Order: sequence, then structure tokens, then C-alpha cells
Amino acid sequence: MKLRARELKAAGALALAVCLCGGCPAKLDSQGVSKLDTSAVFLDLEGNKVSLSEFSAGAPMLVTFFASWCYVCATEVPEINRIYSEYEDEGLAVFGVNVGDSKGALDKFLDKYGADYPILHDPDGSTAHKIAKLYGLPLNILADANGNVIYYDPAPPPDVVIQNMLKNHYKR
Repeated sequence: MKLRARELKAAGALALAVCLCGGCPAKLDSQGVSKLDTSAVFLDLEGNKVSLSEFSAGAPMLVTFFASWCYVCATEVPEINRIYSEYEDEGLAVFGVNVGDSKGALDKFLDKYGADYPILHDPDGSTAHKIAKLYGLPLNILADANGNVIYYDPAPPPDVVIQNMLKNHYKR
């Protein structure tokens, strides 16, 4: 009987992990998030507090929320690296926010997958959940310099979406 209870708990934990890591159908609406709170504070990798607005220096931003246990998050790193490399000089701030991992787990993830873009850390996940209304990971949010959400999706934004946002931002 004890074995059956353990099996059910393990199956439940696995199902939860699959749903949280993008195994459930993607919700393409923004969960009511129309604007990122750019005053939200996270930790940089040295443990210093930094707000989204300080980190993005008032530029349009792509924020990718991820966790070390999320396989889909790991598979997105090369694409986020490409976006960072391609659009950083055009004024797009690209950075990741690690949600809910210990510093050790985050460091192992970064060593293994090699994110070239800057990383912020939300050890308990509360700030990320508050400002992004996370329903699962990964989550990519593209926002203009004022924090207005342009794109909210598990997948990184297509180039055309980034280019249109930058064109509109720098047209002013």
C-alpha cells in the first residue's frame, strides 16, 4: 500500500513539473499583464538589488523568465543568445530572470547552458510571479521602454516583432 501512495505522489509531481515547464498548451494571452512594473527589484549575480528599469537603462527589453529544472528553458538559451547578440547594439536590453532556484542551481545551469545575456535572480520567485503573473516556465516578455507589454509567450519573440517594436520606439 505504501508503494502505491509513493507512485501516485511521484506521478503527481511529474505531471506538475511537465505543466509548469511548458508541457501544457501555451496560453497566448498576457494573463492581464499589459505593463511590466519596471520598479520591481531582483538580485544580480553578485547579490546586489537592481530594478528592471536600472538594469534595462530605460531601453525596450526582452525578459526571459526561467528555472534550472525546466528543460524547455534550457533549449531556449541559444535563441535568446542570438537575440541578445543581434539586437543589443540596436538598443534592446535582453536579460533572464531566474525564478525560484538556489544560487548554486542557477550557477550550474549557467555553466552548463552558457547564457551570454545578463541574468537576474529571484530566489523565492515572488517578484516574478507578482509582475509577470507566471503560469509556467519559460516565459518571454517583450516590453517597450515604458514597460508596455508587446509580446507575452513561452517562446522567444519572432524577429519581426522585435524589429517592429524597435522601429516604433526609435521613430519618436
